[in-house]
Amino acid sequence: MPNFLPLIQLRLTMHYNKFIAALQKIPLLGRLVSDKAFQARGFKGLMAFFGGIQFIWSQVFQNVLYFGFIALVGYGVHQATGLIGLDLSTTQVMVLFACSFVFGSFISNVDVYEPSQEAALCIKIYGLDPKKYYQSLLFLDLPDPLFYILALAISLKLMSLSPWGALPFGLALEGIRGLVRYLCLKDVAKRESMDLSKRSSTIFFWFLGGTLLTLGLLILIHWLTGLNLVAYVLTWPAGLVGLGLCLLAYKMTYRGDLLYRVSQRALNAKMAKNDVEIDAAKIMMELDDKDLDLSRDKKFDQFHGVAYINEIFYHRLSRRFFKMVRVRFIILGLAVLVLLGLSFFFKTEILQAMKKDHLDLNDGLLKILPAVIIYMSSLIYVSESLTKLSFYHLDRTLMGDPLYRSPRLVVYSLKVRLKKVLKMNLPLIGLVYLFTLGLRVIFPQIQVKTLVVLLAWETLLMLFFSLYYLYMYYLIQPFTVDMKVKSPLYSFLQVVIVFFSYQSMSVFLNMDNPLPFYLGLAAFFVLFTLLGYFAVLRLAPKNFKLRHG
Repeated sequence: MPNFLPLIQLRLTMHYNKFIAALQKIPLLGRLVSDKAFQARGFKGLMAFFGGIQFIWSQVFQNVLYFGFIALVGYGVHQATGLIGLDLSTTQVMVLFACSFVFGSFISNVDVYEPSQEAALCIKIYGLDPKKYYQSLLFLDLPDPLFYILALAISLKLMSLSPWGALPFGLALEGIRGLVRYLCLKDVAKRESMDLSKRSSTIFFWFLGGTLLTLGLLILIHWLTGLNLVAYVLTWPAGLVGLGLCLLAYKMTYRGDLLYRVSQRALNAKMAKNDVEIDAAKIMMELDDKDLDLSRDKKFDQFHGVAYINEIFYHRLSRRFFKMVRVRFIILGLAVLVLLGLSFFFKTEILQAMKKDHLDLNDGLLKILPAVIIYMSSLIYVSESLTKLSFYHLDRTLMGDPLYRSPRLVVYSLKVRLKKVLKMNLPLIGLVYLFTLGLRVIFPQIQVKTLVVLLAWETLLMLFFSLYYLYMYYLIQPFTVDMKVKSPLYSFLQVVIVFFSYQSMSVFLNMDNPLPFYLGLAAFFVLFTLLGYFAVLRLAPKNFKLRHG
């Protein structure tokens, strides 16, 4: 039988200790909190009470965020596919199904590949039986699907659908996730390697691609046949099937020796020695031998000093950078194929809808696409990732040398990295160009002038997002040795960029004539490029240094 008490006590203690440790880090106030507070039993009872309140609040908050996100994405998909007869509630349920059943099934089981500190403590330190530990974990996590079903019932009611559909939907979801957990456990058990962080990253992107493919298939089937497959998941037969899958997954997972084999990862897990221990795998900076190109090229013999360091560094990590581009290329390529396919199949409907709204095709593209490209460009290009890898594996060990931070060498390194970023971004912007030219093939009505404007806009945005992270890195250098961001200004600018990129779609699309704003943005991008260069030249030697946590 599961033994809940040790696990509950451990969770309460860990939450309490983290709270005390956080108080000790507060300036001035932290000095008043003694280490004896970690042993205060009376306060732990109080923390147990507040822990329960915090758990309920976190469940409510998480579900509000999740279903709010689903509603927002569903609205966007509805706007894009409204011409094929999909009403808003049907679209949102389709998005919910794809995100919850496909992508959510992996996210809920990612701990299989990355054992938590709690698992290491329970199994390795306290010697709990692995099977009983995982059984206890299963039953202790039962409130999660219950809160999910409750939130789903409210959401269905707001969509003018029957809230009773939430229960069969939730049962079917738990059945599928139980089977996915079993398959993940089998995958872990047959692998000898203890570091499966890369494996989890690969599966993450497959599930993400599967989510997009599932959503696309649901929409396509509805368009071709008028059949809404997701509606069946809201019925009681689906709930009974889900209940059967739950029982089957439980039997396969908890009745054999599978959990004992998987628990070896927790037994071999490295316990953190202190708060400043760097875990490269967690911050996605780890490198394996297969990531490194150790071949020797005679062209390096012509370089010296910092030039040689930069050239050999980017040559050594070229495979890692290629992998970074390849993942983005696959995801973006699938998105381009789906969008061009939808444009081809719904060509007549799109033209009729524009004619009905008295909107010219060229004017519509110049109004819609630039805003969409802003948001897309903020996501796909690799400048930020290259900057972080360069800091972690190169710059942080050399920043203490004033010569390395001299204006001449800073500008040289900036130019080298800009060339590398542009080279890596070329395949990605090539796909963006392909999408634009593909629209021209599908819609011959698109004028050459419109095509040139869109291609120029895409190029300008690629240059901006390539330069932005490099400029901010040299002007602010926000990272500590363990990749924590310690610059409020950098954090604020990141929020501004993300908010602006997302809001540009909703704000500009509601404008009658957004062209002046696009021209203003283009002027800003050009001005940013020029002024940013001179700012780096003047300020980087002073600000380009290692921050301390």
